[in-house]
Amino acid sequence: MAHSKMKTSGSKKRNVPNSIIPYIGGKYGLVSHIIPLIEWCAEAYELTGLIEGAAGGARIMLNTSPELFEQRILNDLDLSLAKLYAAISDEDLNYDLIMRLNELEYSKEVFEAAVLDRKLDAELADRRIYEGTSNIVDAAAYTFICAHQSFASNMKSYAREKETDFYDGYFHKINSLYTFQPLLEGVTVTHGSCLDLVDQYYERFDYFMYIDMPYPEKTMRGGNHYKYNCTHEMLEELTNKLVGTCMKVALSSYPCDIYDRLCEQHGWQRLFLKMKNVSMGGTANLKGAECLYINFEIPFELEDQITSGYLW
Repeated sequence: MAHSKMKTSGSKKRNVPNSIIPYIGGKYGLVSHIIPLIEWCAEAYELTGLIEGAAGGARIMLNTSPELFEQRILNDLDLSLAKLYAAISDEDLNYDLIMRLNELEYSKEVFEAAVLDRKLDAELADRRIYEGTSNIVDAAAYTFICAHQSFASNMKSYAREKETDFYDGYFHKINSLYTFQPLLEGVTVTHGSCLDLVDQYYERFDYFMYIDMPYPEKTMRGGNHYKYNCTHEMLEELTNKLVGTCMKVALSSYPCDIYDRLCEQHGWQRLFLKMKNVSMGGTANLKGAECLYINFEIPFELEDQITSGYLW
């Protein structure tokens, strides 16, 4: 699949993880574990490019210093989500997005309209029909609405109970969107399959790729949590494509046989990060062992830092 590029337009790093939208399976609680690894790798191997192959909440791109890489690529299979990041990265579009969101209420009617718009755009995008999809500002606004007004950030069901408690905070988040534009300035936002990006940059010694695709089905609890889930066959294909790549790669997952093959047969390493609370559609009191599969060696001191949860 050819990636459709959207012209986008990065700066101070803060100790509190930057986050534009809540996102199921997002890496908000793991930013302090992963970012030091990327920073060390960029300097140790003199890397020039960073790819976040399955953006989701885009926590890695939003929390990596924009000055660290010359080229940065943010990709997602969800067209409307990609448009959200493209809009935020551009100063003029960001302003238009803030104005559009302020015009729309926090209400069930607005939410349901946003869900429908995203559904129709996704149906067209899945057929590679882009004419007739929502313009970038509307698509971005509806994605923001679905993320912030939904129950447990599932982008499907309306969270009526949040209307009163979160109303003021919701519009504060809208009016703070301008602060994220410098963080994404210069980023190339693409829409397409993460697997295609692996093919495209397979021989780039100077690139780092972070992959956070939906986890293997048998490691997940509950039903379908994502708009685009990954079958066993898709993750097997990803694993096969990663064998021998010249890129430095970090792959997030729960421990699984599919990715363990990279360690057993191809010299990869599996790092345990932490036991992480699992929030899947409101499910509580569940934990999963978050791991990072990497295809490069790191010093013991760094491994100890990222597996012990040292905060940068």
